[in-house]
Amino acid sequence: MKTLSQQIIRPTVILLVSAVIGLMLVTTACVQWILSGDMDKLSQDIVQSKSSEIDYFLDSRSRQLASMVQLIDPQKSLEENLQGIRIFAQVENTFESLGIVDDQGTKTVTTGARFSIVERDYYQQLKQSTSATFVSEPVESKDDQRNIIILLTAIPDPQGQLAYLSGAIPVDYIQNVLENSNSFQFFTRILNAEQQEILHAGTSGQASRKTVSAPLASVPGWRLEVQIPDAFYYRHLVTANLALILMFLILLALLVYSIRRLIAHNLAPVHQLAAAMTQVTLENLKQVEISEENQEMHDLSSSYNQMMLKIDELVQELEHTEKAKKDTEYRALIQQIKPHFLYNTLETIQSMCLDYDDDKVENAIGLLARFFRISLSADAVFIPLEQELEQVESYLKIQLLRYAGQFTYQIENQAEPGALFLRFTLQPIVENAIYHGVKGLAHQGIISILVKRQGGDLIVEVRNETNQDVSRPIAELNQLFQSDHPAADYPGYGLYNINERLKLNFGNAYALTMKQEGRWVSVICRHPLHKGENKQ
Repeated sequence: MKTLSQQIIRPTVILLVSAVIGLMLVTTACVQWILSGDMDKLSQDIVQSKSSEIDYFLDSRSRQLASMVQLIDPQKSLEENLQGIRIFAQVENTFESLGIVDDQGTKTVTTGARFSIVERDYYQQLKQSTSATFVSEPVESKDDQRNIIILLTAIPDPQGQLAYLSGAIPVDYIQNVLENSNSFQFFTRILNAEQQEILHAGTSGQASRKTVSAPLASVPGWRLEVQIPDAFYYRHLVTANLALILMFLILLALLVYSIRRLIAHNLAPVHQLAAAMTQVTLENLKQVEISEENQEMHDLSSSYNQMMLKIDELVQELEHTEKAKKDTEYRALIQQIKPHFLYNTLETIQSMCLDYDDDKVENAIGLLARFFRISLSADAVFIPLEQELEQVESYLKIQLLRYAGQFTYQIENQAEPGALFLRFTLQPIVENAIYHGVKGLAHQGIISILVKRQGGDLIVEVRNETNQDVSRPIAELNQLFQSDHPAADYPGYGLYNINERLKLNFGNAYALTMKQEGRWVSVICRHPLHKGENKQ
């Protein structure tokens, strides 16, 4: 069964979560659309930046080469010109080697090497080119077999002979530019005018979202091409989505917490009233005080408090009625017992009179007077324990006049003097011990009464001998002592009345108990230890 808080909070939270999730999905879609456009622009910027860097590198080297052309003097020998540009190259340290190419395709470099480049593809392209500066595709150096790029700039010659100043630069710098500095490893390459790949970096074959390219202005026909992987896009999208999700989760948590606090605050009077109701017993008819800020709960609590007052009045009335009923039953029992015992005692006296035994008659009359002096005294509910034991002993002596030789008795009181005891409690128990115990024995039986203190209680144990197994009746009697409505004709009805008087006055913990150990049957009476004036 769901609580009121659950019935209110759960649907509210579900609606709230649904609304937040819907808003999050819409926001995420918008952010993805915006980021996709931004990532496209960023991709184009990356390609443009790389192409500009390569262009700057090649342009700067071309300008350096063009400036060195101004150092060449046609009137000087080849060796003299080479010496001049060698000094320049050592100062700038930008070229691996410099050389002069004559009209026959023979190249003489600053290292002293001399070789023909006629068979080189770039030489054939050079002859067809009209540009002042020519940039070759990567070739293998004949000097150290490294990949290099050759830059060639025409040398003005009044005689019209074809001659070029060449500079070799390694491809490492350009290769480094092509390499990605991020974790995505873009596949980057340079294509020539025939769309043939001349340099590349990265791994081809990745899942690519798109390919972006930009021309290299420094080399006509060359183009830089970059394949943008999906991961490059997804990284930013995932980061943005995670940030959005985290933000919405925090927002959702705050909203749920606020709603729970608000609902809990408004339902606090309900919980207070419910808690009070769960604690209600006949002994605790608790009322509640609810703040007037909630009119409905104030009205409900007022009605509840009125109901508790009415129930308390009814309980008190019922207790008064039950008490009066028990008192009436007790008085009726006393009135029933007194004549019954009186008749039996008078019959005993009558039999003794027939025997003319004056001493026995005198003793019987004295014991009877002693017994009724205590029984017919003021209507005190509690009397001193010593008087209760005195009455029981008078009863036992009278019964010995009738059942002479059938039983003996012993009384041992270990309790301190001054204890009060519920009046007329032990006599019915002793009577039960006689009529249902020692009376049926073939030998002289024993009735013992032991009074002792146990904690804050008095324990009175009445023991008698028996010649039969009464464990089953005892079990039924013990069950009867816990019952509220026994049959009026049950054999143990007299003991039940004593048991009910004990529970009525002291609570259910003070019910009678019975047990059998061999040939001994015991009735145990637990009685609170009271001292002081007689209680009415």
